[in-house]
Amino acid sequence: MNFCLFACHVATDRASTPPLTHLHHCIPLLYPHPCHVFILSIIMASEESKSGAAAPKANELLGGLPLSAFPLPPAGKVVTVNSDLSILEAVNVLTKANILAAPVVNVDAAATAKWHERYLGLFDMTDVVWAALQMEEISTAPLPAIGEDNASPGATTPFDASFLHLVTSHAFFKTRKVADVLRTFRTGPFVALAESCTVLDAALVMGKYGQHRLMVVDESSSVLTNVITQSALVRFLASKELLGKMAPVVGKTLSELGLGSSGKVYSVDIDDAVVSAFTILAEQHVSAVAVLDGGGRIVGTISNRDARVIATSQQPLAILHGPVRSLFKAAAQSSVDIRHPSISASTTDTLGFVIEKLAATRIHRVFVAGPDGVPTGVVSLTDVLGALAAEPTPDYFASFFAARGVAEAAEKK
Repeated sequence: MNFCLFACHVATDRASTPPLTHLHHCIPLLYPHPCHVFILSIIMASEESKSGAAAPKANELLGGLPLSAFPLPPAGKVVTVNSDLSILEAVNVLTKANILAAPVVNVDAAATAKWHERYLGLFDMTDVVWAALQMEEISTAPLPAIGEDNASPGATTPFDASFLHLVTSHAFFKTRKVADVLRTFRTGPFVALAESCTVLDAALVMGKYGQHRLMVVDESSSVLTNVITQSALVRFLASKELLGKMAPVVGKTLSELGLGSSGKVYSVDIDDAVVSAFTILAEQHVSAVAVLDGGGRIVGTISNRDARVIATSQQPLAILHGPVRSLFKAAAQSSVDIRHPSISASTTDTLGFVIEKLAATRIHRVFVAGPDGVPTGVVSLTDVLGALAAEPTPDYFASFFAARGVAEAAEKK
């Protein structure tokens, strides 16, 4: 099988360089970039699949499913953000489409530009929240006074001003362009696959190296034709027909597959400040933290998706310094507890059961907990996809990484 990963990059100063080489497993569309090897070091250090090497895989089935058969995003097309939009305008684009991130189109690119010149990276709502959290207005308590001309309608104290009002009124968000902040935002790797790739290729990159989103590129036009997220891929595979064909794998328990039994569980107490949860997300490079009660039992989660709740809500800024339980109420999650099926699993549950739970609830991980409700591990979408797919040969990615090493060496000269 011909592995067809194109390349990955983030927005930064880009040198114009020709394709590096023909890779053993790749279409010859690899472009050296100052951040390439750094990005791959992040990929390799990210949460890899924890499933046992000897576990059965679904390679044959996944390799027979072309990416062209994958459903389009809910909008029916790829939603993009132009590089000359302000942060506020970009937030409005994401909010209207009900998505967390979107590819950034380089408005200065020529009509004949290749995909790596046409797209600058990903604009992510989580980055907007994190950028705001660094501002003095909301990073300190008590908050500095907000003038009457900046106050939210009906606000009587600084804490009454909403996060949404901050985003819509602060000069930083109204005047700073997307192209400018991509260099300071924690932009993730921008990974693109050709339309000729298969679901196996997507599952490998997402499952082995923890990529949350993959872009699908039309080789002839260099235009993105689809965006595939880990969550969407798991929902695609959760159909009864496909699950039935993967029975040798999905019929095994988490314990048998070595999932959810190890790894650090990042957590906050339900009475901790909301800002502490988002600080862990940003500093530990994780996508979710468990929320525990006073007895250490899991009662909910805070994830990157909650960034959208904060960024687009009318809740006062005080919610960031208030207890996590207040965020739960704002997100209509006040009834979540350990018996809620959307956040917990047991090591005796099958992988198929977890896949169905993830697909039905559209969550991105389940925390593994014992009868006492204390979380001991987590099974993420990365783990699930890693359990389903394995590199067909030991060197499937080897020459891809080797070529990136050559690119890094060339950059240092």
